[in-house]
Amino acid sequence: MNKKNIRVSHPTDRQSFWEDAVQVLESIFEMKYANAIEEVAAEMEADDRVVLILYPEEPMLVTSYNHRNDSFHGFEFDDASLEDEFGLCMVYDSACVVTLGENDYLVEAPLMITNIDKDGNETSVSVEDAFMAADFLKERETFIEVDGEVYQAFRLTF
Repeated sequence: MNKKNIRVSHPTDRQSFWEDAVQVLESIFEMKYANAIEEVAAEMEADDRVVLILYPEEPMLVTSYNHRNDSFHGFEFDDASLEDEFGLCMVYDSACVVTLGENDYLVEAPLMITNIDKDGNETSVSVEDAFMAADFLKERETFIEVDGEVYQAFRLTF
């Protein structure tokens, strides 16, 4: 009978590995969005700002405010609210908001994320805003069913 050496890792080793893996993924995410934000900012006019566009089941889009409708035609960004939990300024098409119970949902429409400075002016997003937007996506992206039809949506309120 052949004997084989088997290495048994301890839970602390496994935990350390996963913590390291998460740090690497966060670094990649940060570099990806930092580079995208810098590229868009470099191409913009001086009076433009960098925004994030979220759409259900799509990757986050980094673009300029002036080009916000290039990928999503037919939507108006005519309403805005400050999201308390994540601290994001959300701008969306009010015609696409549906209220079910106590919650408002943005249904099958893009959500624009912008930043607000201390004076209340809209400014370019930062990498930290991209991280918050990613957390927002994980927490608030959902499906709702109305009259047997299923729709992709963002829950805007609790």
